[in-house]
Amino acid sequence: MVDENSRASEPPLRVVLVAPQTIEQQVIEETEKVDLQIISGRVLALHGWLGAFHGEFVSGDAGATAPLEDQGRSHAFDLVLDLSATPVIQRSVLPLGYFAPRGLGSIARAEAAIRQLAGYFVKRRYFHYSLDLCAHEAYGTSGCTRCLDVCGAQAIRSTGTGIEVEPHLCQGCAACSLACPTGALSFSLPNRDELLRATQQALRNCAASHPTIVVHSPEAADMVDGLGACVTLTVNPLPAFGEELWLMALALGAREVVLLDMPAMPAESRRLVEERLRVTEVILRAMGRDDLSVTLAAEPQDLTRLAGQTTETADNHATREVVTGLRKREFLMQGLAQIESAVSFPAAPLPKGAAFGTIELDEARCTLCSSCARLCPTAAIGFVGQPVVQLRFFEAACVQCGICQRGCPEHAIELNPRLSPGDVRAAWRVLNEDSLVACIDCGQPFISGRLLQSLLRKAKEELNLPPQQIEQMQRCPDCRQRRPV
Repeated sequence: MVDENSRASEPPLRVVLVAPQTIEQQVIEETEKVDLQIISGRVLALHGWLGAFHGEFVSGDAGATAPLEDQGRSHAFDLVLDLSATPVIQRSVLPLGYFAPRGLGSIARAEAAIRQLAGYFVKRRYFHYSLDLCAHEAYGTSGCTRCLDVCGAQAIRSTGTGIEVEPHLCQGCAACSLACPTGALSFSLPNRDELLRATQQALRNCAASHPTIVVHSPEAADMVDGLGACVTLTVNPLPAFGEELWLMALALGAREVVLLDMPAMPAESRRLVEERLRVTEVILRAMGRDDLSVTLAAEPQDLTRLAGQTTETADNHATREVVTGLRKREFLMQGLAQIESAVSFPAAPLPKGAAFGTIELDEARCTLCSSCARLCPTAAIGFVGQPVVQLRFFEAACVQCGICQRGCPEHAIELNPRLSPGDVRAAWRVLNEDSLVACIDCGQPFISGRLLQSLLRKAKEELNLPPQQIEQMQRCPDCRQRRPV
């Protein structure tokens, strides 16, 4: 561990070593050029990033957990070289400034890199977050956790009312923006509109009809040279080119989108891409578009089938105009609408976790209390109180976050991930309805009959309220004020 006082570029480095007593002497003999302090113990946990690491350890003398500052040194460290048999930090995306090399060659390279990390550094902010679009929580009810589940850097945490991204840990893998169904988390550079314009221009520059477009990272530029596919697009990182852009590329004239995988992609990102590809495959087949596909090329040799590929020429290619500046969900719906087959198709089930679908409502249980409508973060559920009480649903807006299901006091809602035809997705439909009951004093309709009956039953059977309070529940709010109990 290099401590916070070692920012000067010239050697020697000031180092704090936490190690068992058995290797202290060996270390002393081999580190004459280093200003070294040795603490006998074992590191339990490390938190932080370049310039701001904090550690906890078990002291070799006391055997108790303590912050490193208790040994007379600052507990903040600029850099960490972890040579433990099992690395203290185990993530697919390690924090900047943390090195856990294995093997002599790797250790030497890590040491050389550490000596270069002196001075001041500018950390790029890769993401943009909009709380008003987030489906993570509503009124204390938890919902979507997709971004938290895929962050290989563990840079995202729940705040209870939303999520928070630690920009020092975020290294721009873009998995969160691909996972986010609403666009609350989006990748900043390049953003969605920039990638769409680049895709559209690349397709317009291609003379072939319905070409294959290969999307790749900068490191793979040499691999795509000589391919028959006339459209290649460099995107860094690859997950920034999300499912909404896959669909728009197909809508703009591509017949296939090939994503070129790279070994450097975090495992969480790769699993997410594969999951989204499976959902997209089901969607395309359900819509009757067997001529279109989106695939992941895991190895460079997977692209050999594209070499020498030729397609018929077209004079009017990729001229379809698309609307930019949309939220992610609107973007997705635009892409689906443009590639959907004219032939109607039945609703197709999607894998669990897909961000498309409907809700199944048990009408016998539902009291039309409107809790689900108030909780729904995407306004997919609507509540109408006049002239009859109605619960309505707009499928295109539902991201299957589950807040309505968890927040329903009657346990009357189940999620149903599926893809429906466009005319079903884009239309409000009534899930349940009931007539209003009139106030026993003024005669003004004021509450759903089902809800009133449910409240009266609970008041009698569970709360054992006196008759005058039960009678009061059958009055409208104005009459309750005029006749308090």
